[in-house]
Amino acid sequence: MKDQTLSNIFDHKTGAIYIRVSTDRQEELSPDAQRRLLLEYANSNNIDVPSEYIFQDNGISGRQAKKRPAFQNMIALAKSKEHPIDTIIVWKFSRFARNQEESIVYKSLLKKNDVDVVSISEPLVDGPFGSLIERIIEWMDEYYSIRSTVA
Repeated sequence: MKDQTLSNIFDHKTGAIYIRVSTDRQEELSPDAQRRLLLEYANSNNIDVPSEYIFQDNGISGRQAKKRPAFQNMIALAKSKEHPIDTIIVWKFSRFARNQEESIVYKSLLKKNDVDVVSISEPLVDGPFGSLIERIIEWMDEYYSIRSTVA
């Protein structure tokens, strides 16, 4: 085997994708567009996403995770003993959560289970600066959600 082939074998990961839209009238990517972009990202980053690891919640706010059944199923899978996934891929972090506290809790739980959460439109650098940017993004997502319900 060539070194390149061995490298591909060891770099190969299994991922899940999570798609969420809150309402029919929102100005974001449709579920189909999110799916296409997430699968393209996975393919170009050597991440296998079996069809049963595609999770989607439609018409549900990201503020309360307990109200999102597909999200809950994905989290249960990620923290199961079998550890079938290494990465959860989302279009934006706001698709994962619009509540900063829940975002931090679920990402921490996933990290303890060696599962990364990746936003394809909001890439982060490793280290403390990346963590700071991530917290700012989470805060802005929560603020936007609160503000849009008040307006």
